[in-house]
This record gives sequence, structure tokens and C-alpha cells, in this order.
Amino acid sequence: MKRLVIFLIFLVLVSGCDFRGNPGTLQSVTGGIDFSFYGLPDKLMNDMPFTVNLDIFNYMTKKMDKNIKVCLGDVHPDDYSPLSGEECKTISMEAANVIENQNGQLETLPEQQRVEFPGNNREYAYRNLEFGPVTFFVTVGYPVDTTLSRNIYLLYPSFLSDEDEEKSKETGSFDDFVIKEKTPITINSFEKEVRPLSEGRVRLKLILYLTQAPEGVVYASVNQRDGDLDNLYMDIDVKGYDLNFNCGTDVGNDGKIKLVRGAKRLECYSDVNLKETDPHQVNLNINLKYYYKVKHSVTIPFETAGVGFSG
Repeated sequence: MKRLVIFLIFLVLVSGCDFRGNPGTLQSVTGGIDFSFYGLPDKLMNDMPFTVNLDIFNYMTKKMDKNIKVCLGDVHPDDYSPLSGEECKTISMEAANVIENQNGQLETLPEQQRVEFPGNNREYAYRNLEFGPVTFFVTVGYPVDTTLSRNIYLLYPSFLSDEDEEKSKETGSFDDFVIKEKTPITINSFEKEVRPLSEGRVRLKLILYLTQAPEGVVYASVNQRDGDLDNLYMDIDVKGYDLNFNCGTDVGNDGKIKLVRGAKRLECYSDVNLKETDPHQVNLNINLKYYYKVKHSVTIPFETAGVGFSG
């Protein structure tokens, strides 16, 4: 099995949004770790105490153990801001629950947790701020390690009966996985073809169609180095076979496999030695690993005149 380091540069990649209007309804929509603002004031003034509260939702079916980083900042200089630069908290969350709804379909119930800034029964307050509005930004980062699985046919064409020839080609999806676990990047569908090379040897070709959430950026690791941006580790494994997939990319001196700019379509292949006694169906597993980060901002009107609030 060969680990592929894919450079994902999607045609449209939104790293953050600026929201105006009613802050209480805002929510990110990556499907991994989502969040919404809760209970923000309609306006702010000097000396008015306030907190910034977030509801965090885990849609993934794995427990997150102290690896969700939630950060809050604002756009004002330190002399005016009640925040100590960008303030961050690291939290854990239980896994999402998957249930069967009344229609017999699998449904994900996210785990929910509230995060308060500054926390510990403290409050913020602006002092002597002479201009507004006030803009806060929230950044949420977290690792994703998820595996998509399904069965495929893997047979040498001469082993197939006439009525089963279509099994050398398949088109399918990972619908069960997508319903069970919502993640920012997934493989929406795939195409499979088995071509004979020589007696007992075939080429297994996979075309994978990746989709990404409409917001957020991808890093290969939690360290978020510049070279990590838009990187994605991918392992393709066919149970019972030791295969090395080539995904039609340029391999650099660093050994990383680089995807063509803007591509969402991966074409991968591996040669396979088959025997007639081998299982006709095999389990295909595709593991995706990356670090995902989403940034949102919210703008609140600020009144510089009028009666203040004591802190």
C-alpha cells in the first residue's frame, strides 16, 4: 500500500465568510466540525460587558480527543481590544451518533458542545473605542482521518461468464459512508475497470471523484506549514492484495504526488496478479487524512455615543 500525498487545489475554495445581520443563526457547513454563534448582542458600546459563545457540532463518528482548536480574535489593535490577541481553546468531543430514522434511512446526530469566550465567568468590554462596527473572527481547526469502504468485483475477464462481463466495469458511490459520517472532503463516486494485461494479470483502474465542502482550507498536518496547504494523504487498499496505486501525477524529489491544479478527478491504477480461485468480490478501502480549518467572521454594530455600561 502506498501513501499518496495529494495537492488539492479546488477551483473554488472559500476560507471564510463575513456575516452581517442576525448573528444567532450563523453556522458553518463543512460537515466535519461545524459551529454557530450563540447569544451575541445586537450591538456593542464602550464599557458594555459581553461574551462570545459558540455551539460546536461534531458530525464525525470518531471521538475527538483534545484536538479541536477553537480560536477567537477581532480586528482592532491591542490597545483597543479586550482580547489578548487571538485567544484559543482546545476541546474534546464525543463521536456523532448514527441512527435509523422512521423512513429506514441512516441519519447522523451530531454531538454538541458550547464554548464560551473568555470563559470562567469572565466578560469582555471595550474601553475608549472611538469607531465601529466591531468584527470578530472565529477559526476552528481539526484533524480528519476517515475511511470509505465498499465491495467491488475483481476478476480476470476470461474467468467471467458472458452474462457477467459487465462486472469488469462498475460505477458506484460510497452513499452509506456519506450518510454515516459527514466530512469536509469525500469521494462522491467512482468508476472501476479491470483490463487484461497477460494471462492471470490485470490492471485495476479507479477513477475517483472528490468533493469538498464550500468553505475551509486543507492542510496535510496539524502543524499547518506553508508547504502543507492543500495537501491530502490518501491510501488505497484492496483487502487481500499488496498493491501500489499510481494516480497519474507528477512525483517530485520529495516523493510527494502532486495533483494537477484544479482537479477533482483522480485516475488511479495498479497491476494485479489474479488466480481463478481468488475471491470474485474484494473490499476496497480508501483512507483520507488531512487537517481542516474553517474561518468565519461576524460584524456587530458599535455605538460610540450614549450611556455606557459599567464593567
